[in-house]
Amino acid sequence: MPLTTVRILQVGDLHLPSVIGERRNVDDKDRSFSFELKNRISSSPTKVVYQKLYELISSQQYDSVLFMGDLTDRGNLKNFDQAARYLAQALQIGSGRQNHTVQVGIVPGNHDINRTLASSASLLDKFSPLNASLVSNGLPTIPVEREALIEVARENVNAKIVLLNSCWGCGAKEYIPDKFREVVHSAIEGMLTDKDSEEFGQYYDRQLDTPAFSNETISRVSEARQKTPDETVEIYVAHHNLLPQRLPRLAPYTELVNSGAMRAVLTDGKKPTIYLHGHIHEDSVEVISTPQGSNLISISSPLSSDGFNEVEVVYTATGLPMSCIIYPWRFSNVGVLKKQERIVVPLFSNRRLARDRSLPLLLSFILQCGQVYWSQIERHDPPFYDAQTSEALEEGVEMLIANQSIQVENYSMKPQHWIIRSNL
Repeated sequence: MPLTTVRILQVGDLHLPSVIGERRNVDDKDRSFSFELKNRISSSPTKVVYQKLYELISSQQYDSVLFMGDLTDRGNLKNFDQAARYLAQALQIGSGRQNHTVQVGIVPGNHDINRTLASSASLLDKFSPLNASLVSNGLPTIPVEREALIEVARENVNAKIVLLNSCWGCGAKEYIPDKFREVVHSAIEGMLTDKDSEEFGQYYDRQLDTPAFSNETISRVSEARQKTPDETVEIYVAHHNLLPQRLPRLAPYTELVNSGAMRAVLTDGKKPTIYLHGHIHEDSVEVISTPQGSNLISISSPLSSDGFNEVEVVYTATGLPMSCIIYPWRFSNVGVLKKQERIVVPLFSNRRLARDRSLPLLLSFILQCGQVYWSQIERHDPPFYDAQTSEALEEGVEMLIANQSIQVENYSMKPQHWIIRSNL
């Protein structure tokens, strides 16, 4: 019997309508060919991605599908409404549709924020039309003043998905330093009067902005984490990353103003924590660790036109979180969208690994042999486990995979086909 898992689809920035007309599978050197011909022999990457997402969601094997924000471009509210309609119809998600049972989570992105509304006296005004569009299309609202919660509880496992608003400060002057606030804000407003100007586009692409979590959000997250049992995996979702990307990004003012405060909250304690985001797409997976705290696994989604991520949390038979597995779906060189090699990150501490007396024996046997087949592990005498079932052995192998001690060939097949090798 396979181990219990929680499975999530992580979908990155959509950016409608700018992705319309983008094509792949054709080297478009001769501009004299007709647009109709190019359409017939090429494919829209966004359409291909959403067709695959629809197929996966319809399989009913996923607990949630999560969207990382930036559904549209340049804060255009009409385009945001069209993007919301596209999500709902293309994936058949939301109330009254085929896949209405799947839990959907959406967070706001900086490109979703209308600059005019962001300059109003209330920080809430810029989010109201976004939620109105989502509701009119049968979709759940984005988090605004308070975090939104999706809970996954079945069998003996629990996961908590927390949707965060990292765009609280986007377009607002409140987070600009006092001494420059009015001057800088007025200068930006004066430059952005023409929505079709090059400056307006530059603002949204390389904007002088102050994305931030609200202070109340950081406080509530900190309090809630103290009440959450250690065996419950917490998955936080926001548009912006908690770390700047490693590839130099010449737009420093697009990073979160108070990312350090949220990062400190999420690395405090012993419970496993996962952070899903969009906005930057260069780093797939990063692990943030502190000496006394738990690891924080930060997972970046690609742009929707480049693919998506399948994120799987694997639990032991007793319901303890064991590993986080990321399956990137990306386009190959010939334009085929396919699942790539998985990335495995452990969710347990080395202390927990040391308490399992059977794992050192199992690892020692694999090290001694160099390469073993599943049948050799099953027939080993004496048995590695007092009650040596296939489930116990599979869990032991999964623990060693998560700890990056071993690798398994034919992992996607049933265990009897596994070939196990040491990484040490």
